[in-house]
Amino acid sequence: HCHIEGFSETTLSRLEYGDADLYIGANTLRLFGLRNFPDWLRVADLRPVQWVCVASKDHPTIRDEITEEQYRTLPHVIGWPVSHTMPLEEYVRRLLDVELNVRVTAQSLLEIPFLIAGTELISTLPERLATQLSAIAPIRTFPLPLRMQDTREVVAWHKRNEPDPGHAWLREMLIEGAREP
Repeated sequence: HCHIEGFSETTLSRLEYGDADLYIGANTLRLFGLRNFPDWLRVADLRPVQWVCVASKDHPTIRDEITEEQYRTLPHVIGWPVSHTMPLEEYVRRLLDVELNVRVTAQSLLEIPFLIAGTELISTLPERLATQLSAIAPIRTFPLPLRMQDTREVVAWHKRNEPDPGHAWLREMLIEGAREP
């Protein structure tokens, strides 16, 4: 049995102590309060993450583009895993390096397009996810009106799992899958 985790404040300690086997997500070291990953952690780069702004197709004030002022002041929905203990403002600052008007939090990024549909809410999502979800949710995507820190999608695991053939196979499948368009 293999346990794969998304981001939470406890992800690194869960990997370190064997409570989780893999982390798949953004290389957001600043969310962990780190400059570098620990020596015991192995990290494979999967692909770049391009962030976009998403809004309802019938958003009341956004037309063909979103301005920086709109982006900073319109009410936001942000993904906020249930296990977080850091203040929301600190989480947003570490993740996006900007102050936003956060009004709603969701446990999963998958929920967000359905929460913003028909409202004035906006959000920031990875472009690949937003594009896929726009096929089933009434949303539009917009380029971000400001520069974001470069983000990459990674898979990470504890070095003790290196020799495990099943673990190695799964890591290789994830890396191969990330190469597909």
